[in-house]
This record gives sequence, structure tokens and C-alpha cells, in this order.
Amino acid sequence: MRNLFTFLMLLACSQITAQSWYWINPSTGHHHLNDISFAEAGLGIAVADNGVILHYSDSIWAQAVSPVSDNLNAVKYLSPTLAWAVGDNGTILKFNGADWVEQESPVNVTLNDVCFTDETHGWAVGNTILFWDGDSWQVQQEAENLTTVSFANQDEGWAAGLYNSLYHFTNGNWEPDFSFATGSYIMFSSVHMSGHSDVLLNGSDTEGYGLLYQFNGDQWLPLGAGGINSGLSMSDNEHGFGIQNRIAFFVDTYPSVYRFSGDNRIKESSFAYDRLLTSVEATGENEAYVSDTTGYVYHGSDGTWSVSNGFTADSILDIAFTQANNGYFACGTDGIWHYDAGKWTNELTVEGFRFNEVTSSGDQVLWASAFKKLDLPEPYNYEVKLFSCFNGIWVEETIPAMDIYMPVSDIDISSYDIGISSYNILYTRIQDSWTNLVLPLSDSITSFKFMQDIPIAEKVSYPGYLEEAAWMCCKRSDSDIKGVIYYNDFIQDEWAVSYETTRGGFNDLSVSGYYDFHVYAVGDNGLIAYFDGGNWLEFEPVTNEDLLSVCIGDNNQGWACGRNGTLLKYNGMSWSVVQSNTMNDLFRVTILQNTVDLVGGENGTLLCTRPELPVGNSYSIVGETRDVLTIFPNPAEDNAVIQFNVAEANRAELKVLDVTGRMIYHQSIPETIAGIQTVPVDLGMMKNGIYLVQVISGAQMLTGKILVQK
Repeated sequence: MRNLFTFLMLLACSQITAQSWYWINPSTGHHHLNDISFAEAGLGIAVADNGVILHYSDSIWAQAVSPVSDNLNAVKYLSPTLAWAVGDNGTILKFNGADWVEQESPVNVTLNDVCFTDETHGWAVGNTILFWDGDSWQVQQEAENLTTVSFANQDEGWAAGLYNSLYHFTNGNWEPDFSFATGSYIMFSSVHMSGHSDVLLNGSDTEGYGLLYQFNGDQWLPLGAGGINSGLSMSDNEHGFGIQNRIAFFVDTYPSVYRFSGDNRIKESSFAYDRLLTSVEATGENEAYVSDTTGYVYHGSDGTWSVSNGFTADSILDIAFTQANNGYFACGTDGIWHYDAGKWTNELTVEGFRFNEVTSSGDQVLWASAFKKLDLPEPYNYEVKLFSCFNGIWVEETIPAMDIYMPVSDIDISSYDIGISSYNILYTRIQDSWTNLVLPLSDSITSFKFMQDIPIAEKVSYPGYLEEAAWMCCKRSDSDIKGVIYYNDFIQDEWAVSYETTRGGFNDLSVSGYYDFHVYAVGDNGLIAYFDGGNWLEFEPVTNEDLLSVCIGDNNQGWACGRNGTLLKYNGMSWSVVQSNTMNDLFRVTILQNTVDLVGGENGTLLCTRPELPVGNSYSIVGETRDVLTIFPNPAEDNAVIQFNVAEANRAELKVLDVTGRMIYHQSIPETIAGIQTVPVDLGMMKNGIYLVQVISGAQMLTGKILVQK
């Protein structure tokens, strides 16, 4: 049934029109869904604002071709070859099993609900009551503010709406029912009629509290509504589902689904606070579908609820891809989702915890963080958990002799080191030893990034070895919010301020390139700063929105994103605004390969520069990988030979990493020639197990795996 709240609270959500960015989650895009109807199990239709129509068949949701752009408010799916939809401006559409065709309408007023008893008897209500006699639609009764209609047979029905509006159809006529004429206003959201003396009427009072009445053939009797205030759908007289939306001024009321079982109202699931549920359709005693204002359809079966047209409805807070067709997403309370060549898997959730960071190294090692707010005084009012993953197995981690009290703001992994930032503390594991750096309380670390190994051989005692460097950016809370960037080359092992600005705090930074590297940092009010290897510069802002994430590729081109759907493109010289077709906050942007760029944001927003994520296995590993290593023998005992192909003459570094990401073998190759290279490796000190092998030559990184068996 059409949800009452759609009339009271309209959330803008435009139809997808961008040419360069495509919605991935849900695959049908973010729309203000208004109603949903099923003809039979596995065959459904949802309608939305801007004329959007979604079809469900064989577990797949797809957008249908719509002949109108008016908001569609209700749909009734009678059979696989017949459906009706109604909407604003008197819009009436008919589905013939193949196409949607606009019908002649006798009115241009809003229509909010539609029902049929058979193919030749139908009604549509809104600011009028229309009747379909099998040939045409005609006005049957003048009315206003009607939101819902239901008929048990062609001879008797009910229609209800806002401000106590209630009409009864009997003996061929509509008559107003004044049972609720006195007292406070009631906003009726749905009516369900299965017989003369079996009618349920759901609504809410002016404060939003749920109301439920039953008509016994003579009068309306109040029933316990539970929390149901926004609509119901019954599979039979005793079983069905109802939806509850938040009550004004009560922030702890979450949108929820209740299941009817006789006189019981059982809450089965709650959803994110920042959305509204619009419609519910019971498809069995213990099964139903629910739509919402952000474009999601949820499916519940035997008490278990999940997203039907996407993989998550929570915010996508971080993205980490190990290959172009293999990646991980930190999705708040929905946990860590894994995408693997077309398949989505929820790999890690912890009840009550919100996952906000996930980072990968190579194609095996991952780290993630989650937090839960506690009812304790600051700074001890958060519980934080860390997790690592190797070969698909997640385990909880701890930092020896150190506790994290605030949510993790960033995690970064180099070949064998890890950095974790939380408020003003940076925890680092360098050469398998944990240390922490405490900054002034005014500095809140927002991003931390290791550089790739940089050539500084002349500064160390043994030539050819490559050292790391790292950057981090902060918000500095002095009298005004400032942005600060720190740098450490790990030779002097001192963090020093590299840049400070008074134009706002920094929220993220990106380091790209190898010999000719670049650093970009973004922040509040459109702040973008750039380090060219010698000096820091600031770009003239192209937006006033806060920028939350930046990613620049090795070609010195990339993206930044931020609040209210802000998306910026950098062409190597200047920044420009790109249409993202969403007003949702965008939290993370990342660059893969083969023109695959991703943006994640609130309400499950996932945008991609391709119509779909990569599925095939033809994509190489992220990070300018052009080939993989050949390792023989494999499995190996004490010795192996690594063979690889380099694109051009250059120095190279060979590393072997264990399952934790720690480097246990390093060999510098002073000079290679373009083409096939062969390097022997001594495995005598290595224990049995799987190891990751890396060869870095210029901007090229090659990876492979070796199994040591002795």
C-alpha cells in the first residue's frame, strides 16, 4: 500500500542521467520508491518518483522503460501480463506483459492508490475516486486527500486518507463514514479488506503513533497497533506485515517491519534512521518485501531480512580492491562485504559495531576496523576492534600493550609495515615492532599513507636498499580549524610539519608516482593542496562543499569527492565539478584499472565509471601490474627460481612476505634489462607455508605465490 509518509516528507532523489558514472548498488539506482506489488512469487513491480518503474524476475531487479516522468505513487500487479500504475497529474499506466502504455485519464489530479478485484473492476483514489469498467476510467466520486483503497469484491470496498477521511462503497455508491469525525486528526495510510466483517485500517495520530482498527461489519474497534503507523499488507486474515516509520521528535524510533501472527505484532527488523519505509507487500505468512525512499527493496523470509536489489543499504565508508575484479567494502553496521568476479559475500559483521575502514596489501592481506559508541565519559566512550584477513580468514587483532579508545580514522599497509591512526595517535608496526606517536591534542589525524619504497640508497649504510616514507594529514582545532600535513622519511624517524593552512582541516590525502611522486590533500570548504616534490601549493576552490576523499593515479590524474554528492575530476592541471546524480555524502573514491573508478557513500551509494563491476579474470592486479611471476619449482623446498618479465631496463626489488604481510626476504637487483629475468631465491630459512612474492621495477609491480614444503 502507498505509504502516508510519502505525502508528508518528500526526499529528493533524481533519476540517473550521468554518462560517465553508473550506479552499482543498488543496480537499479537510487530512487524514491513509493509502492511495490507482486503478481506471484518471484514476479514483482516497484514504482517511484520521476516515472521510474522497476521489475523483479528471477531474483533480479531491472529498470523498465517508462512512458512518463510524473511521480508514480501506486502499482497493482494482477498477473504476469497485466499491471496498473497511477501517479501525479492523473497519470495512469497499463502493463501488457511487455510494455507500459499511458492510458487516457479523466482527471489531472494526484492519484495515490489503485486496486482491482478482476480485470474489469478497478479503482484509483487520490483527490478523486476513479472507476475502471473494463473499457475506460471515469470519475465515480468527488473526494480529497485519499491515500488508500481496498475491495473484497466488486460490490463492497473502503477508501481512506488524511484528516480522518473515510469512505465506504456499498449498494453501488460511495458514502462518507464519520466514525472518526470527532477528536484529533488521524492520517490513514492503508486499508485491507478481505470480507464484509473483516477490514483492517492502519494509520497514525498527529504525533506519529500507530493506530489500528478492525471493522466487524457494524463498527470500528481499536486494536493494538504495536508500532505500525505507515501501512500493512495481509496474506490472510491472521498473517501479514506492517511498517513503522520514525515518530517526530523521537530520535530512537527506527523504521521497522512488524509481522502479524494472530493478535501478536512481532518486530522483525529495523533499518537505518535516515530513511523512510514506503510500502510493504506480504507474499506469504512469513515472507514480505518492503520499499524505501532511498531506492532499496528489502526481502524478509522467516525473520531474516536483507537487501533485495543491492548488497548493502548502509553507508559505504571505505573501499579496498586487491584486483580489478576483487574488492572489499566497509559498510557500517552491515560489516565487510567482498566482491569477487560478480559474487557478493558478507564476510564479517559484529553486532553493534560499525565498520569504517578496510585496507589491502597485495591480493591476500587485509586489515579492517570497527567501533561502537559506549555510554561512558570521553575519551573512553568507544570500543574499537581491529581485524586482519589472510586467504579469506578474518581474525581479531590487538596492538601489544596499547589500547585504541577512539574510532580508527585510517589504516595503511606497505609491503610489511602497517600504520593505524586514531584521533591524535598513530600506531605503527615497523619491522614487526609496534610503536605509537602521540600528537598534540589539537591535532586529529584524518588520513595516513605510506609511500611506495623510495630510492634513497645514498642515505643508508648498504647500497641498493629502498626505504619507506609516510605522510599524514590532520584537522588542527585551535581557535579556528586548520589543516596540517606531517612527513616522515623514517631515516631520522621524526615526524615534522610539512605544511599548514588556515583555510580548513584536511580530511584525506593521496600519494602517487614513484621517482616523480605527487601528494594531494583535500579538506573542508573545497580545500585542495598539492605537493610537487619541493613545494606545497593550493588550488583555487571549485566548490564550497567539504571534500572527504581524494585518489590520484600514477598518471597524475584522478578524483575527489565529498558532501552532498560532490565529485571533482583532476586532469593533471586543473579541477572541475562532475555530475554525480546524488545528494548523498560521498566518503571514498578509488582508482582501479581499465577505466574502473569507484565512489562509495551514504545509503549504500556505489558509483562506477563502468556500467558494472569487472567480472572476468582477465584484469591484472591493481598497481600497474603488467604480468605475474613464474616460480619454479612450486611447491619448493630450500631453493626456487623467480622468473619475471620487465617492461624496461631499471633497478628492481624482490621481496617475500609471510601471511601477516611481514617481509622475511629481500633482494636488491641493481640493474635489469627489458625482457625475461631469472633470479634464484634461497628458501632455507623459511618455514612451511604460503608466501607472497613481489618484484617492483620502476612503476611496475609483479606478484605471485609460493608454497614452501620441506
